[in-house]
Amino acid sequence: MFLHIIDLNICQAVMLKFLKKRYPFNNNYTQVAKIVFFVSLALSIFLFFFQPFDLNMVSSKQKFIFSSIIGLITFSVLTFNLWVIPSYFSAIFDTEKWTVWKEIIWNTWLITSVGLAYYLFLKIMKIQLFTEIQFIKLILLSIIPISLFVVINQNRLLKLNLMDAHMLNRKLMQRLNKIPRQVTFLSEYNESLTIDPEDIIVIRSAGNYIEIFLVHEGTLNKKMMRMPLKKAEAQLSQFTFIVRTHRSFLVNIHHIIHAQGNSQGLKISLQYVEFTVPVSRNFITRIKELM
Repeated sequence: MFLHIIDLNICQAVMLKFLKKRYPFNNNYTQVAKIVFFVSLALSIFLFFFQPFDLNMVSSKQKFIFSSIIGLITFSVLTFNLWVIPSYFSAIFDTEKWTVWKEIIWNTWLITSVGLAYYLFLKIMKIQLFTEIQFIKLILLSIIPISLFVVINQNRLLKLNLMDAHMLNRKLMQRLNKIPRQVTFLSEYNESLTIDPEDIIVIRSAGNYIEIFLVHEGTLNKKMMRMPLKKAEAQLSQFTFIVRTHRSFLVNIHHIIHAQGNSQGLKISLQYVEFTVPVSRNFITRIKELM
């Protein structure tokens, strides 16, 4: 009996630890808008052509209206949930604080809210496909596949980012030989800064300014200039070892010392600076090719 209680406590601790693991929240609203649109359109097309719920018993015009309304309801509810709410409550939906258990609850709420909207519409139209009890049971049952999907996806993302981190770490051994060159940055105030690109560790966007982290003879320096990161990237385009890793960062790949991946994404550590730099997935392939 005592051992059984210990086993239960261990299982509970393991489960809680897993539920608290970080999970990537999709705050790319352009991508979200596309997903919502195509899901709503696909649902309308499915209802119109496959005619579930005895839709074959009504006219084509009625089928079209019914399918369009269901698609519009889906689009409206998902847009409100996936776009409006995260925009107004960005602190709650901070991707750095998003976890597995939040993702499970959030997906359950998405299904519940869409299902509730359908239920209310059908009730207004006096169409009864299921009772209130059946609706509640359906939502409760949906938690199981949602949880399985989140767990599987979390493990998939973890493996994917760990593989990318391993690949980057392996390519660190194949660095290019240094070729001393000079580049001159000209700010919007006509201030100039001439440096050796090899001395650049990382350039970080800071509003209308950029922060240039440099190392010379082992000493770290930081320079600020009023110019957009995009302009700095254009001036450094001939130096292939300076690459964009994120919308706010340019990195000298010669100073990368470690890559770390988890389900949230990929981050790299650099020589001399204490902060880590995020790597967006659309830049990982280019970094692999250059290292």
